[in-house]
Formats: sequence, C-alpha cells, structure tokens
Amino acid sequence: MKIGSDVAWLSNNNIVDRIYMVTGDADFIPALKQARRDGIQIKLVKIGTKKINNDLLKHSDFILDLSNNDVIDKISK
Repeated sequence: MKIGSDVAWLSNNNIVDRIYMVTGDADFIPALKQARRDGIQIKLVKIGTKKINNDLLKHSDFILDLSNNDVIDKISK
C-alpha cells in the first residue's frame, strides 16, 4: 500500500517523469492509472517466467523483459 501511495504522490507532485515497477501484482493498478493520467511514463520490469497480471500490463507503457541471468549479470558487476 505504501508503494502505491508513493507512486501517486510522486506523480501528483510532478517529481518524476518515469517510474520503473518490478512487480506482477495487480494491487498497483490504481496507482499506475493515476500516474499515467498525470503524464508519468510507466515501465514494467518482468523478470524470468513469472506471470504478470494482464490488467497490469495494460496500464504500463513499456515492458522490460529480463531473464534471471540478465539480472544476475547486472548485479554481479
């Protein structure tokens, strides 16, 4: 809940122009809808084969699809 309210606060106050979300949870949809109404670009990060709620996909501007190995490579550098 706190993350969703942070997303809404950041977008309402024009603090950011892009938000990266690493989640598959549909609970964030209302916050993402609000952010997009405020002109914020939403990038959803999908890692591995984990399922993401279809409605969450609809309310994102871009999907960054990373494999588990991509993530391991990036954090091990």
